[in-house]
Amino acid sequence: MESEYRIFFKHKHYSFSELMGQAMVVKEKYADVCVRHKKRGVDVFIKIRPTKESVQYKLKISAEVDSTKVSVFPVEPHIGSVESKMTVPHMYQSGALCLFFPDNNEWKYTDSWADTLVPWAGLWLYYYEIWLQTGEWLGGGVHERKRNNKGKTHISELLGGK
Repeated sequence: MESEYRIFFKHKHYSFSELMGQAMVVKEKYADVCVRHKKRGVDVFIKIRPTKESVQYKLKISAEVDSTKVSVFPVEPHIGSVESKMTVPHMYQSGALCLFFPDNNEWKYTDSWADTLVPWAGLWLYYYEIWLQTGEWLGGGVHERKRNNKGKTHISELLGGK
């Protein structure tokens, strides 16, 4: 009985073939995609523009065998702290984009990366560009923002404006 219980509640993880299947769907659906096999996983590099006026961003979608975690990292241009004075909102310490709130079950590992993570990353980049201009994160979410001593998050103040 105990072994049946463990099998029933055992958490499923990606196999290598499932990772490659996800990567191939991204490659089929989007232009400018490169898939690289790792020893125990896959990296998918994709170039996207949130708007026609935006710069082109290169992102890396990274996942490992025996895991359900998929991370999306900006590769080019570099996105990180602005002049080391302020942390970019909705970005993990690892540098991965925060695209959804895991506790809300907004995404599961069986969801198509091409239909969820890629468009969500484009939307994140759109809100990032607005944040760079206004200092306000309009993309919603639950992460706390770091604030300057006036209680504001306006980047122009940190970069010497206003």
